[in-house]
Amino acid sequence: MHELAIEARGLTKRFGKAVALDGLDLAVETGESVALLGAHGAGKTVALRLLAGLARPSRGRLTVAGVDPGSRAGLAARRRMGMLGQEPAFYEWMTGRELLAFAADLLGIERRAAPDRIVATLERVGLGADGDRDIGDYSSQLRRRLGLGQALIGDPEVLLLDEPLGPLDATGASDVLGIIGGLRGSTSIVIATADVALAETASDRIAVLDAGRLLATAPTGDLLARLGPRDYVIEMAPGSGLALAGLLARLSSEPWVRAVDSSEGALRVAVRDERRADHELLPSVVATGLTVLGLRRERPDVNVLLERLRGEAA
Repeated sequence: MHELAIEARGLTKRFGKAVALDGLDLAVETGESVALLGAHGAGKTVALRLLAGLARPSRGRLTVAGVDPGSRAGLAARRRMGMLGQEPAFYEWMTGRELLAFAADLLGIERRAAPDRIVATLERVGLGADGDRDIGDYSSQLRRRLGLGQALIGDPEVLLLDEPLGPLDATGASDVLGIIGGLRGSTSIVIATADVALAETASDRIAVLDAGRLLATAPTGDLLARLGPRDYVIEMAPGSGLALAGLLARLSSEPWVRAVDSSEGALRVAVRDERRADHELLPSVVATGLTVLGLRRERPDVNVLLERLRGEAA
């Protein structure tokens, strides 16, 4: 049996009469990566702040490495945590290197060891050439990389990430996913996100939040196979007209089709039975005489997953 890195029972946070988090039960095993998946306002950021000891719960119990992170005894536990906020704040007059040195000092990293740790961290997050620039001159992408470096400088046992891909371009996102992938299995990771693709790529388990409440938690592959099979997205040549309307009507009547719609020259088909879709979808399209420009598979977005979960609960 694995030791729990994080255990929350009935975790609740109120702001006046508003309930931001309502009775969250969450257990994260040592070395496990969990995605808190939900739309904007679901309570994901509030949950991360509670886990980090940056806010105190209105009700419920929380332990990180066996202690309450908001308590005096939890100070040592907080030093074993790293957190990347959705909009990390920095001292603009510092350089990236100075910021990491400041963070290292706060974490109690030995001064003899700190310079090498800082150099390694700058390189790790792709800031080797920008470490001596003022943070005030950093782009939003460089700031995101620096925020991740600040979270990693202490070699944390627990890593909390709030929308870690944020404003990053494709290269930056790939770099960050590579870092997360290298930590999985050894570091306990909690990722707050509305990005289904990120949750799929970077987590072992997904916990779905909706308006502050936990709707479901399951292994990532199991949950997405049940609620979010990849849609078929077929790009059509312009001027499809009546043929496309007929295809929409035909597919809508098929028992293996969950939903179908067309917009901006693309046909999106959500399916219940992927095996039948693999055999019948393209022949159905080709039979209409429509010209297909491309085919790809995409997970539905978080709002579709939430709608399906709510439907199961009804």
